[in-house]
Amino acid sequence: LGTKNPKLTIVEFADFACPFCKSSFPKIREISLKYNKDIKYIFRDLPIITQYSVNLALAARCAGEQGLFWIMHDRLFISQGIKTDEELFMAAQKSGVEMKRFETCYTSNKYLTAIKRDYADAQSLGIDKTGTPVWFINGTQVAGDIPEATWTKIIEEALTQHSN
Repeated sequence: LGTKNPKLTIVEFADFACPFCKSSFPKIREISLKYNKDIKYIFRDLPIITQYSVNLALAARCAGEQGLFWIMHDRLFISQGIKTDEELFMAAQKSGVEMKRFETCYTSNKYLTAIKRDYADAQSLGIDKTGTPVWFINGTQVAGDIPEATWTKIIEEALTQHSN
């Protein structure tokens, strides 16, 4: 989300089954909308919480293939606790996906390699065992559920530094 030429880039490594990520997502979505002309927000998968975490990431990417990643992203966090394909397919349908196309994508594990690449990147950064969410704010690592006031302070400071 955000601009192509950001003053600030925020990369999040997260798991759709993570309660701290669920708590973080409305804050970062609000921030990314408020500062959309100045920042770029990138979501990366770090499926480490449950055995089903990879399936959740796969479903979000398959919805993304239809331009519905962020809708599915939000739904997966709001409906956190999905543990079966049936529940996942219902969430996808509620998100507005064309189901045959979604099902083909999902059952073929189309984006599994990309999810594994995100995980490998997390490993190379040493964050695969620290828990989620992990943020990189213009390259600086911050872990955990960041309060909204702290987000605002970080962004305002970064934007002030960028304009100097």
